[in-house]
Amino acid sequence: MHPLVSLRNASLSVCRARSTAPLFCTRARIVTPWTTERDNATLHSRPQNRNALHQLQAQRWAHSGASSTRDVTHATALVYSSYGKPAEVLKVLRHTLEPPTEDSVQVQFLASPINPADINQVEGVYPLKPAMTTQLYGLNKQGSEQDQPPVAVGGNEGVAKVIKVGANAKAYYDVGDLVVMGSAGLGTWRSHGNFLANELTKVRTAEAQRVQTSKIDNVQLATITVNPCTAYRMLRDFKTLSPGDFIIQNGANSGVGEAVIQMAKALGVHTINIIRSRPGHELVAERLKALGATHILLDEQLGRLETKEQVKSWTGSKGQIKLGFNC
Repeated sequence: MHPLVSLRNASLSVCRARSTAPLFCTRARIVTPWTTERDNATLHSRPQNRNALHQLQAQRWAHSGASSTRDVTHATALVYSSYGKPAEVLKVLRHTLEPPTEDSVQVQFLASPINPADINQVEGVYPLKPAMTTQLYGLNKQGSEQDQPPVAVGGNEGVAKVIKVGANAKAYYDVGDLVVMGSAGLGTWRSHGNFLANELTKVRTAEAQRVQTSKIDNVQLATITVNPCTAYRMLRDFKTLSPGDFIIQNGANSGVGEAVIQMAKALGVHTINIIRSRPGHELVAERLKALGATHILLDEQLGRLETKEQVKSWTGSKGQIKLGFNC
């Protein structure tokens, strides 16, 4: 968990021209508010309200979600050629999209979140650094790659729909399958891309997508490879928890915090959840309760004698909180 960025309470939305379908559709609470007015424009930052919807808007997206069966010849990506502050180094790049190779699939991204690690990667302080390439620029008249600085596409998580399948990849994927990234550093802040079959993981078949039986939406699918996995390891790796046990966590309304609440509920484990005291905290508490939170505390209540007695009354004869998570 990160004290500043919550995937469930943040928002970086990229809208295609004449379409409201989001590409980057998570809701981030405190993420640098980038805005761009046209393709290839350098992103700039401007002050925003803490809870405002931060949007990245590009004027000419190559493809709309309503026309995913058409051939896609161009794509748009959020790229950087040097490390630094995201608002200063990220730019929108429109590029040619080649057909997938025999071992690859072509996908259309539906949702791509912003994790703290993604920001750190752009800043150059994250251990994993994606390879930078000039391939996105395509070829010039002489048949060589354009004379442009190598770039990397931002983002590590995302959910995408398969729109083309190479000959050798047809044993694993069908058009319409939903996939997530199988490893980090592949670049998910883009409209479309080609990936090797073994770089992706199928999370929903085309048939299941057609009948729409799942209650898990695209935003949730886009974030399943980081936050839920982290929550699971936190609940499993340190203590053996039994039904009726109590755990406590701060940052309870972060992506990881919400996953902890839901998994603990399924395990029969009670949660005491600390959230910040600020405007709208009643709605936050309501949402966490709906997810399965047992008890809610405001950060301003900590350290008070009455709070200590309140927690004792909750834990009852158990008397002990078995595990605590500090974001």
